[in-house]
Amino acid sequence: MLFSLLSFSQNLKCKDFKTGTFYITLKKDIPLKMKIIRELNFQKEIILNKEDIKNKEIQPIVYETIEWIDECSFRLKFDETRMTLSEDEKYINANNGVLVQLNEINGRCCNYEASLSDGNQTFKIQNTVCKE
Repeated sequence: MLFSLLSFSQNLKCKDFKTGTFYITLKKDIPLKMKIIRELNFQKEIILNKEDIKNKEIQPIVYETIEWIDECSFRLKFDETRMTLSEDEKYINANNGVLVQLNEINGRCCNYEASLSDGNQTFKIQNTVCKE
């Protein structure tokens, strides 16, 4: 019976990534380590290694709104009611935010793709988010 419970608890689905505490490490371009606290339509990103970041304009805490498109995809926009937006954040919001698609789930982690399109070009990154 214990084996069944342990096996079941590891079979996460997209819905398991809608709320909770998560961790992301960005390795490309900017080596950010982030803690994400997500509720259904809101998330807070906290940079855990601010001292390692050369760009001092990066805010240590960022607030975002979430618009769920379906069970495995959502759109993130910066929450201008909770923070002052930088020019980059205004640009992202003006271009309909960042589209996040949750893809393959492995244990407590999920591979995802985040993209931003401004009508002329599309920027994409692929990474992994892990649930605490």
